[in-house]
Amino acid sequence: MNRLLKFIESRQPVSEMMIVHSEIPEQADRLKSAASRYLDPGRIIVSQLGAALGVHGGPGVLLVAVR
Repeated sequence: MNRLLKFIESRQPVSEMMIVHSEIPEQADRLKSAASRYLDPGRIIVSQLGAALGVHGGPGVLLVAVR
């Protein structure tokens, strides 16, 4: 999670963010809380990774996309 937060910090300013997880919604919510220091939480979307990509990463994937 620290690496993801450093990634977010290095991409400032961020106008939108998406956090995607594979079977770890609690960690995704914790990342959203931590990332809210960089962006309004209302502009951070949390979603579950779909089956087509999830099959390659398996359970436990946590990723961030920023704009």
